[in-house]
Amino acid sequence: MSVVWLFFVMFFVVSYVVSYVISMISLLFLLAKAMTSICISHMTASLIAVLLWFIFSGCQSITHDRSQLHTSQPYDIQKAHDYAQRGLYREAIEAYQEMLVQDPNRPLLHRNIGIVYVHLGLYRRGFFHLKRAHVHYPQNFQTNYYLAEAYRVKKQWGQAVKHYNVCLTLRPAEIRAMRGLAWSYYNMANYSMALSALKKISADSQTDIIRARIHLAANNFNRALEAAYRAHERDEKVFAPFVISLLGDIYYKTNNLQRASEYYREALSLRPHLPSALLGEGKILYQKGEYRKASVLISRSLRVKTDQIEAYFYLALIYTHQAPKKALALYRRFLSLAQNSRTYAYLVDDVHKNISQLERTLNSHHVHP
Repeated sequence: MSVVWLFFVMFFVVSYVVSYVISMISLLFLLAKAMTSICISHMTASLIAVLLWFIFSGCQSITHDRSQLHTSQPYDIQKAHDYAQRGLYREAIEAYQEMLVQDPNRPLLHRNIGIVYVHLGLYRRGFFHLKRAHVHYPQNFQTNYYLAEAYRVKKQWGQAVKHYNVCLTLRPAEIRAMRGLAWSYYNMANYSMALSALKKISADSQTDIIRARIHLAANNFNRALEAAYRAHERDEKVFAPFVISLLGDIYYKTNNLQRASEYYREALSLRPHLPSALLGEGKILYQKGEYRKASVLISRSLRVKTDQIEAYFYLALIYTHQAPKKALALYRRFLSLAQNSRTYAYLVDDVHKNISQLERTLNSHHVHP
């Protein structure tokens, strides 16, 4: 089969060359004949014809070279990669974007720029490129891991679980993927699977914080305290505010409000804008009937972290009598966020009842013209 193909290729090449030479000879003959008819010597006519042939061939060659330069100009993908490796993400994005203009369908470029966007926290843009890359790299660790991270931020927990599991099939000892998987199961209220995902990780503060959160959600308060105190005893400054606020959450849930408040205030002394501590202290103030102070703290927590589902619920409770329209908007915001989380599913029925009551109240005060 290869010999036959080679024969055909050679036949077409030879045919093209022969036809080109014949056409050029014919052109030269006509030019020479025309020039002799206007009283130019045969020698001069031949020289002019040959010169025209060289000019024509040279122009063809230059045009061809320029066309090749325009369509196949190489780009330096390593330079963009080096930018990303050094944490120069903005520069890396600019470099990858320039390459995508030249080669918009290259999967590797989409994968790399998608990863850089996720590093920058621009998850929506990263998601767009990583989805395109995943079609070509379904078993690539980086593609699946950063796609899982994007799904996690989008709160599409099932998809996140799917891609984290692919990561762990490829790299069974990858701690980042284990934590991401555990956090996704936690938000799906599948606490046994969440804890199972952390089994292979040796004790460290970040993992103990996740374990404590899972035990707390499952109402295993003693185990939650054990994990939280293990993290607290390590006395790692980077995790200290989060661990202390977590201890506040545990004591709040066991109805020890005084101890909880002590921990929340300590956490806020270390990190004044920590959303979990602001929300926790706000909830305690709400229970004490100090609604104005409670609304200030909970509103501050939402300015820092806008997707705190519970914060919208408590603010709505506070504004129910003072500002019913605002309370209605807050309850609706709660529902839009809670639909992707099973953690607060137990509140959904009450919220629907409260919305119905607020709508009746507002309609009864509405004056028709």
